[in-house]
Amino acid sequence: MRRTLWLAALLLLLLGLPGCRDPRKVDYSVGSLTTALKDKDPNMRYWAAESLGHYGPEARSAVPDLIQALQDQDKTVRMGAAYALAEVGPAAAEARPALQEAAKDPEKEVREAATYALIRVGAKGK
Repeated sequence: MRRTLWLAALLLLLLGLPGCRDPRKVDYSVGSLTTALKDKDPNMRYWAAESLGHYGPEARSAVPDLIQALQDQDKTVRMGAAYALAEVGPAAAEARPALQEAAKDPEKEVREAATYALIRVGAKGK
């Protein structure tokens, strides 16, 4: 019984993982989430930013839109954009100036997220 479960889990892992990183799916998903960053609902914009962060460096094409989201009127969207840029990491180097500005945001949560992102992206230009 135990061996059967182990083999089933291994089979699911082998069959499932290659499809998870299919570049066509990532591009489509990143593109869709980038579009959702402009939704009229701030909850949707926050969700899109947070979701983009899950793609890490693969979301580098969304960096300009995440930079724009750092200026959103909703603080949760600004915070989500900063954390997403943190997850993109050094591939989001172009976001440093915007993150430095966001680190001066009137909202503490946004300042903390921007500071964290600067650490993950790399605070100094190269």
